[in-house]
Amino acid sequence: MAPPGSWWARRFYTDEQRARAGRPFRAQRSPAIFALWTGALVTAIAVFGFVAARPAPLLGVDEAAVGKALPHRGGGLFFELWPPLGPCQPLGPGRWGCSIYDQEGSGGTVSYRVEVDDLGCWTAVPTEGGGRGEFASCLRIFQYL
Repeated sequence: MAPPGSWWARRFYTDEQRARAGRPFRAQRSPAIFALWTGALVTAIAVFGFVAARPAPLLGVDEAAVGKALPHRGGGLFFELWPPLGPCQPLGPGRWGCSIYDQEGSGGTVSYRVEVDDLGCWTAVPTEGGGRGEFASCLRIFQYL
């Protein structure tokens, strides 16, 4: 708004508009509207944070997301330059069979049984001797990209 004593304000503003132009912006805001927008913003951030941290309930679980979550599956950008392994195979509801390279540079693989819960948290246990032991983590939004 134009300053209340300006030519524009004297010519085009009503008395009420000139009075409003003289108040600082903070005094013009309604506390209820401010609280509503603040609550909406906090809610949006919380929902976005939950979806980013636990996207499985919303996006589901598939062989690509499970495969990207497991370490040493090949095809990585930095140290995992081995060829990518094939997709994980579904073994039943919430269960997958995946292969992981056993040691860097050896070329051998170990089979793992991966169990995923409703929130996308998983546990991988080797189905045969050897391997790197048990892995556990949760699916994140990056495994879906």
